Parts: sequence; structure tokens; C-alpha cells
Amino acid sequence: MRKMLEESTLADEGYGIETCWNTRIIQHVLEEKFSVTMSRGGICDMLHRWGFRYTRPMRILKNKKSFNRK
Repeated sequence: MRKMLEESTLADEGYGIETCWNTRIIQHVLEEKFSVTMSRGGICDMLHRWGFRYTRPMRILKNKKSFNRK
């Protein structure tokens, strides 16, 4: 599971077009692939033990020129 989270995307694994993993998706994958049931809080704790941290996605402006007006 850890290697899957580090090296692949959801699209690579066939779980849709989402851009990032989240606890709901990880919960579904654990149930489907490994027949393991875990709470989302337990998954979060496991990810922290493995060294993963929550990061907020960065916003990218479509047109920087309009933002940098003087």
C-alpha cells in the first residue's frame, strides 16, 4: 500500500481521474484489494506513522499577467 501511494496516481491504479489520494479513496482501496476495513482516522494515523503529511493543494493562476497589474 505504501509503495502504491508513493509511486502511482489514482489513474494508474484505475480508481478514476482524481489528482490526489485521500482517506476515503484509501479506505476503498484497502477494502477492495486487501479485504481490510479501517476507519478514516486509523488510516490517517497509519499514514502519519509512515511519514506522510497533509498538504494543501497549491492554487495556480491561469493568467498571471492580470494578477500582476500595476
